[in-house]
Amino acid sequence: MKNIAKILVLMVVVFTTYSCSEEYDDYNADTESIVGFADLLGIAQVPLGEETVDIEIEFLSSDIASTERSFQVIVVAEGTNIAAENYTFNSSVTLPANQQSGTFIFTAVDVSLTDDFGDVFLGFESNDLAISNSQINIKVRSLN
Repeated sequence: MKNIAKILVLMVVVFTTYSCSEEYDDYNADTESIVGFADLLGIAQVPLGEETVDIEIEFLSSDIASTERSFQVIVVAEGTNIAAENYTFNSSVTLPANQQSGTFIFTAVDVSLTDDFGDVFLGFESNDLAISNSQINIKVRSLN
């Protein structure tokens, strides 16, 4: 019985030593950059007596590059039920060099907003970067 215990201990030591000696360098693998939103939900409420409100939208990249990268922010028609007159944003967004995140401003404009929340879905489009399937849903309403 003592010999079986010794053999089991020896097998565990050999297995542990062997499995720990493996090197995995897949973190250095050349993978495509992916860009997506930091959050999946934003809320823009135009305050009483105001015509607009700005909210900052953060986006992230899966890597850092030594050059700036640009891509397009688009309105995803499916699910968006707010008229385009009620919001603005810069559709061309640049991720600065040596940065992994950036921001842009979404402005809700009270032209025909109601006091009920409506939805604006934004996504990304790019010829140079892989785009995550993530979208941000911005809930928009007027408090007037």
